[in-house]
Amino acid sequence: MKADKIAIVMDDRTMTHGELDERVARMAHLLRGALGPGERVAVLLDTCPEYLVTCLAAELAGVDFIPVNVHLTPEEAAYIVNDGDARLVVTSVGVAGLASMLVDLTPSVRRRLVAGGALAGHQDFDHALEGQPTTPVEESEPGKVVVYTSGTTGRPKGIIAERPTTGGPGDWFVPMMAELLEGDENSVGLTPGPLHHGAPLRWSRATLKLGATLVLLSRFDRRGLLEAVQRHRVTHLQLVPAMMQRVLKLSPQVRASYDMSSLRAVMHTAAPCPPQVRAEWIDWVGEKVWDVYTSSEGFGRAIIGARESASRPGSVGRPIGCEIHACDESGAVLPPGRTGVLWFSGLGGAPTPNRIAYRNAPEKTAALYNQRGWASVGDIGHVDEDGYVYLTDRRSDTVIINGVNVFPREAEDALLAHPAVADVAVIGVPDAMMGERLLAVVEPVESAVPGSELAAELIAFCRTRIAGFKCPRNVEFVDCLPRGAEGKLRRRQVRDAHRQNAKGALSMVISLGDACGCAKHKRAYAK
Repeated sequence: MKADKIAIVMDDRTMTHGELDERVARMAHLLRGALGPGERVAVLLDTCPEYLVTCLAAELAGVDFIPVNVHLTPEEAAYIVNDGDARLVVTSVGVAGLASMLVDLTPSVRRRLVAGGALAGHQDFDHALEGQPTTPVEESEPGKVVVYTSGTTGRPKGIIAERPTTGGPGDWFVPMMAELLEGDENSVGLTPGPLHHGAPLRWSRATLKLGATLVLLSRFDRRGLLEAVQRHRVTHLQLVPAMMQRVLKLSPQVRASYDMSSLRAVMHTAAPCPPQVRAEWIDWVGEKVWDVYTSSEGFGRAIIGARESASRPGSVGRPIGCEIHACDESGAVLPPGRTGVLWFSGLGGAPTPNRIAYRNAPEKTAALYNQRGWASVGDIGHVDEDGYVYLTDRRSDTVIINGVNVFPREAEDALLAHPAVADVAVIGVPDAMMGERLLAVVEPVESAVPGSELAAELIAFCRTRIAGFKCPRNVEFVDCLPRGAEGKLRRRQVRDAHRQNAKGALSMVISLGDACGCAKHKRAYAK
């Protein structure tokens, strides 16, 4: 790898591999000197090269690294910093407001660095590195990334690796890129996702480990993404399904105006990708689309390419380096094709080689494992006779209608194939007769006209693709659905907003009776 080869490109900034190595070495020395045993560095940075400098340096120095989502409230961010025993915080002027409010809420932090400008109570990042040596640091066990879950069911949980399969955070991305995705030092990788989320950070780190060039975007923008692919001749692109959906909402003519011929691989992860979205991308860019399935906890992983998925629509692939089993509620392994809770094991049914703990949550940690030592995060799905895995939904999102388990994602995938749907969340709502019924909360495309006609059309469309009992009986239109910066649907927020009938979000509810022409059920209201 040549020292003068470009390592990172972002806007008008570039950093060579030689400059990156030097800054990582300096930061590793700083971390070694600033932190004691068990103390960590928290990173409250928007997407920028300093994020990767700090992450790589922490791994090199043997210091655990805590990514903090820049969209949290001050109290939420402070909880993570305090709970994680962070004694050094690295931030940037891009999140100066949050970083400033964090100062009084995190009294245990001894040192604070800021990149990109001045901020009261913080030392300049570049100035702090200037006084550090560039010599290699003494070898130690690599530092790990301590991920805090999103906290949609309460306080965020810190995921601590007790027995990792690899030394560094996300090291399995490196061989995956090299062996499966044909990545090498001549590759150009791009991720538009925020680096405080697992997949973009792993992808970016692996790209740099290969000696390749990494293109960073400060935010996701559909046209901006395509322009970056064309301008930098990107070969490897990492997206989440929500981004893929939004790019497809550009007209075919607009998409065709950008040169995507440099792409060798498009990888999507973080959430299940609707088969229709995946198929449209394959039609557009060719057989370069890969689906990678894993979890924040890092228990198991599966991968599938475009050719395989053509004959196995909906599959997330076969496991790599592990085994995945569908089990019933008693823990018995189900035969191929039967839906159950997915459990991850080592090869040959051995205990999972990855073992983690939720910080300060022993009961939640214990619930991750069964008596065999297998692990589960509550995903629902099945495994076919050839070992290919299919996801249905999360156990927490299952809706019970007349005693039958119904999985909302099936209806979501069906509705997303309709050209009037920009995004959709299907949730369970109380029903006096059936216990629960399905409600589709739809974000329409700009050209669509929400109302009873469109609602009837969507319900009828859904019924042509999946069984009627799996389809929503009501449709609600909203301006925008809540998704995290990593692209995951915030389903709990949708459920809560529906229950609370919150003010300000224009919505219209059309009942199944309207779809069938029964006017007496029609109602519309402003939330």
